[in-house]
Amino acid sequence: MGNQLLRRAPGCGLRSWTSVTLVGTAFAITMLGTTLPTPLYPLYEKAFHFGELNTTVVFAAYAVGVIAALLLFGHWSDQLGRRPMLQAGLVLSGLSAVVFLLAGTLGWLFVGRVLSGLSAGIFTGTATATSWIWLLTGASPGRAWSPPRSTWAVSAQAR
Repeated sequence: MGNQLLRRAPGCGLRSWTSVTLVGTAFAITMLGTTLPTPLYPLYEKAFHFGELNTTVVFAAYAVGVIAALLLFGHWSDQLGRRPMLQAGLVLSGLSAVVFLLAGTLGWLFVGRVLSGLSAGIFTGTATATSWIWLLTGASPGRAWSPPRSTWAVSAQAR
């Protein structure tokens, strides 16, 4: 099965590879954005006068956002389409960066971290589905993608 996953599906040309490359680049930027505020937490601690426990809770807020996004919004890309969900993830990532930039209290750090987690959860789930559908079936990972037909194609490839 190993090399079968890496073979290009028939009918997938430059546009498909370009799409996967763009999704991969956006994925990398989004995931990088979720970790960029991390070195700033000691500065936030001093500026907002909170301790290590609050820093830990702010870190945990990210996990809450990721889990909530995966559980609540994970299936939305099947109904709404991959592109709108990827765009939503990018918008949330940008919004999170703005919140961190303008944060004036500990509460805003929680908001920024939850937004960052939501962004990562939405983007991770959608980008992973987009890449796997394209790699395994060669199907266009857009709104017209049919889950039952594509699921059959994926299971047939796995044999």
